Amino acid sequence: MWLSRNQTCSIPEITSFHPKSGPWEGGTNVTINGINLGNDFKDIKDDVSVAGIPCQPYVSMYNQTTQIVCQVEHLRGNKSTEGPVTVRIRDFTVQSKDNYQFVDPIIRSISPMQGPSYGGTTLHITGFHLNAGSSIEAFIDNLPCRVISVEYEGAYCITSASDRHGKFKFKIKFDKGTRYLNDGFFEYVEVEDGNVESVALKIAILTIVFLISIGFLNAFQRNFIENTRDLKSIRNRIKILELRVAAECRETFGELQTELTDLREELKTSGIPFLDYRTYTLMNLFPNSESHISLQIDCPDFLQK
Repeated sequence: MWLSRNQTCSIPEITSFHPKSGPWEGGTNVTINGINLGNDFKDIKDDVSVAGIPCQPYVSMYNQTTQIVCQVEHLRGNKSTEGPVTVRIRDFTVQSKDNYQFVDPIIRSISPMQGPSYGGTTLHITGFHLNAGSSIEAFIDNLPCRVISVEYEGAYCITSASDRHGKFKFKIKFDKGTRYLNDGFFEYVEVEDGNVESVALKIAILTIVFLISIGFLNAFQRNFIENTRDLKSIRNRIKILELRVAAECRETFGELQTELTDLREELKTSGIPFLDYRTYTLMNLFPNSESHISLQIDCPDFLQK
């Protein structure tokens, strides 16, 4: 069914909104997403509220039927409160399922509490409701500290350069509200270029020494492992050689015993063998002369002659 320009689609619905909290002072831009959120900006112009506080829509950010962006007004009484987002469209009133909270952000601490004047220091901020609001900006005195992340109890920012030195107040702006770090300051300290270069040089030297040390340790470890392997190999070779020598000795000793046994069996008499006096004397008087006539004295042929 087609509707005329003056008619409103039925059953409006808020599907989501963000942020879910903001400071008491207001100024938070709340983005409301939904279905059938008006056919024209005039349908919702003065009919949006957040936790009972009027929220003025932006005509330039209105997307027909799907999105409304409005700015929350100041909460009177500066007391934490919460409630749903409400949009009234002609005869329909729609509310969000979740509540929006008006809160009081608190900064507890920052660290480190000093840094070089050329900036670049990353500050860790602790506290409560640090993610409240749609616009969160941090400052050291009037110098911006670029916010890089925010959560309920913590945030981080990076300091900018300063031409002044000393201690300065730290603050965060949550939309139209401002909160200060009450206990402490951030101090910009002067660091001479020479000192910076010296520190960088020392870091570079230490890094090189560290890498060289690691190289030496790796080389020593490899040599130690190789030497250990060589030692094990030598020990194994010595054991093998000892086993071979023992086997050779056993074999040689066995052969010697066999030869002695054979020699003993060839002897006709027991005991130590020896020559008679006559044979011994002749062999000493005529060595190397087995055919000498004196050695043939017992021969039968000689006796017949």
